[in-house]
Amino acid sequence: MKTAAIIISVLIIGEMISNALFYFVRNLFAKEDTKDEQTNPDYIDPKVSIGKGIFERIVLFVFLTFGHMPILILFGALKIGTRLKDSNNKSISNDYFLVGNLLSVLMAFIYYLVIKYCFEIDFIQN
Repeated sequence: MKTAAIIISVLIIGEMISNALFYFVRNLFAKEDTKDEQTNPDYIDPKVSIGKGIFERIVLFVFLTFGHMPILILFGALKIGTRLKDSNNKSISNDYFLVGNLLSVLMAFIYYLVIKYCFEIDFIQN
């Protein structure tokens, strides 16, 4: 029970930090006209992006925790595949997606490292 509480706490605190970072990144890279729902037909509600990001980081964290590092390759392939059809959409730059994806992977990896080394919880039995 203590282990579950630690993991959930690390995830909640990490997601609070992640979402603050992503808010900053979005404002840094998004053009002014892309932030308005009424003037941009490609507008995506930030709540949807936040939900997808949380899900991504949890999946990455779980797979990293159990030693399945090839999830990083799958993650990269999925991100490239889903971005190909949207490459003509110039409202948000590819730099935004690159920085966002790297931050997402980095945060999931930090969750893993914090739980493994700070709390000495290791799910992989040697």
